Amino acid sequence: MGNKVRRALHIAVASGLYYSGALGFLSFLRRRVRGRRPVYVLGLHRVLSDEEARRSNSLPGMILRESTFVALLEYLGRQFRFVSLETLLSDGTGGRGQGEPWCLVTFDDAWSDTYRRAAPVLERLKIPAVVFVPTGAIGTQKGFWVEQLAGAWKSPAVRGRVMAAVGEKALGVRGVADLEDTVQFLLHMPAEKRDAALAGLPAPNGAASAEQNVDAMMTWEQVVEVAGRGIEIGSHTETHPLLTYEDDATVARELRASRQLLAGKLGADVRAFAYPNGDWDPRVRECVVRAGYSCAFTTEPGCYESGGDPYGIPRFVLHEGNVTGLGGRFSRAMASMTLAGWQ
Repeated sequence: MGNKVRRALHIAVASGLYYSGALGFLSFLRRRVRGRRPVYVLGLHRVLSDEEARRSNSLPGMILRESTFVALLEYLGRQFRFVSLETLLSDGTGGRGQGEPWCLVTFDDAWSDTYRRAAPVLERLKIPAVVFVPTGAIGTQKGFWVEQLAGAWKSPAVRGRVMAAVGEKALGVRGVADLEDTVQFLLHMPAEKRDAALAGLPAPNGAASAEQNVDAMMTWEQVVEVAGRGIEIGSHTETHPLLTYEDDATVARELRASRQLLAGKLGADVRAFAYPNGDWDPRVRECVVRAGYSCAFTTEPGCYESGGDPYGIPRFVLHEGNVTGLGGRFSRAMASMTLAGWQ
């Protein structure tokens, strides 16, 4: 079955469940049975105009169009109460009760569009948020290694060299190298080994300035500015490695260095951490606790409730593919289906 057919069936099922009232009833029933007010934490990455989305080298699962982002927040504002990290940490999840569910908005990576496009919308709608910053990427222009690889992927020479470095058998490639399969394989290895496999990638085409380069990251000045606009800053490590593949010394350094630098730049304590790619385990969790953070966020879908692990807070990762319907327009049915955990 092709991807287009599967997506059409997914949209049809979501529409049926949503407009029949089944999704709303199931959510209500879940709250009544559990007796707790759930917190829906949104995990977002990029908010781009249509033209920027066409130019970006980020994978589709990272992107929300600006029009989708606005429609999503306006819809959620009618369903949930948006809360800050301070409210979440000081009041748990609202404890027991049947009031309206809560929603916390978070962004990973500190892309320049978080400053240019997302922050003004959040400020206009008076919605608090958290941005998780990988300190080593601030002020850079090329994006992460994923964007650099995607930008060079059209070159057969690049594809061949990457495949030779990591091995076709390991990738499970069926004759033709697939970018997303290759990215997934490269993600799950120590950063030092991955960097060696990708050494010498040609720089992606683009302008020199962050204002023109769609895949640029925020500057330190922008990080400090958004911190004063209702947005809390958390850590996302220094160099964005998947911590479960790194040794204890590397994990401790990534956690400590990023937190100390952010605290120095902001003049404030840094309480929150987001695991890169959502990868964590008991060892990494303990490292986060020892580093002094008050909470940490995963990318595992689900709601956070009172009594839950503050160092394993789940998030619903949203992008165009799971909140839009036919024609690419925002879909209340698809968004509701995704937030019900049926992605």
